[in-house]
Amino acid sequence: MRARFLKRAIAPEKVAELIISAIRNRKFFIITSFDIKLLFFFKKYCFPIYHLVMLTISRVRDKLFKKTI
Repeated sequence: MRARFLKRAIAPEKVAELIISAIRNRKFFIITSFDIKLLFFFKKYCFPIYHLVMLTISRVRDKLFKKTI
């Protein structure tokens, strides 16, 4: 899971640029990647889909965690 995250992760320098830009433009919310943008869209406009996705992710992570114990 960690390797998959590292492939998709955005460089800290890029995130820092986004944060500085948002502060300069007085933005409250900073979206750093496409997957976050997609989840934000579903949460705002299609909450049932967002809720279902979050439940599924939670259940999968719980099962994986129980296997490692």
